[in-house]
Amino acid sequence: ARSTVLPVGADLAAIQSVPRVRRERPLVLWNQRWEYDKGPDEFASAITALVDEGVEFDVALAGERFVDEPPAFQVLRERLADRLVHAGWAGLDDYRRLLRSADVVVSTAHHEFYGIAVVEAIAAGACPVLPNRLVYPERIPVEWHRRCLYDDEPGLVERIRWAVANRDRAAAVADSLRPTLDDHDWSAVAPALDALVV
Repeated sequence: ARSTVLPVGADLAAIQSVPRVRRERPLVLWNQRWEYDKGPDEFASAITALVDEGVEFDVALAGERFVDEPPAFQVLRERLADRLVHAGWAGLDDYRRLLRSADVVVSTAHHEFYGIAVVEAIAAGACPVLPNRLVYPERIPVEWHRRCLYDDEPGLVERIRWAVANRDRAAAVADSLRPTLDDHDWSAVAPALDALVV
């Protein structure tokens, strides 16, 4: 009775103020720490399967790399060539531009406290493809679970394939999800925090 849970604050308004860009090919974004617990091997495997099918899309790997690049990402660099439009850390302005040009955001995480990177990407207009575990079922309304959440690698591949092949429908999913994240913007979180500590 004496506890309150608030969302993590994010500057979603600043992200949304950046013009949305539609690239020639759909852009699949993986915006996670480059660590084993974020599932880089699973992501690379799914992307490789889609490349082998001849599916047309670009990829951005945005995130902090602490030690070595995951070997799976080295393989992706070779397989994707010029279809890999970003790899590594992005400054704030570049990161926001990547978010605003992404059609799909993918998580393959095995460990996630909150999922703020995914929240930012959805707010920017990306259709989420997320594991049906950890915090993700809480972030996505139940009516979108079947479209956005996957249970295994075939489900991951199928959802990315659908979002890439159906850009307008995937964008409509993101548009439907965006208002569910309004309470994550600092314009909502800051006054709620202020009210609790006054």
